[in-house]
Amino acid sequence: MISRSLLAFLGLLLSSAAAAAPNWTILAGDIANSTYLDKASVAKHGDFMRADVLRNYDEVITLGNDPVTGADMYPHRSVKVTYHVDCGSGMVAMTSWKMFEGSLGNGEVVWADKLWGKPNLTSANDAETRDVLRSTCATKSVSR
Repeated sequence: MISRSLLAFLGLLLSSAAAAAPNWTILAGDIANSTYLDKASVAKHGDFMRADVLRNYDEVITLGNDPVTGADMYPHRSVKVTYHVDCGSGMVAMTSWKMFEGSLGNGEVVWADKLWGKPNLTSANDAETRDVLRSTCATKSVSR
């Protein structure tokens, strides 16, 4: 017979795992070429709000070509980006990224890195960062 304390512990463990699961919602695009916000990731992080975004591409994207070999650099079909957002100033910073060979964050990781030091905030000049800013700041009163 399983004790009540063990059942309570297992219930707590399962509920915390479910709370940490991504909750992707589409910001822009269609299924093949789209941008998603993980609503579960939106949270206060120091002086900023933090949010994870998944970009999905309908074709392989590269970061150019190696100048010596001519080979494609970091070919990928999707990338998960963490943004820090300053809702007061309307500025955003990309603070980490993970590029995947497959769509929707699947397959081998092609390149992953993060910003070291303070976020380099810039204006939200493109549609994606404006969507991230709007969506993140709309939920800033939610405390996680």
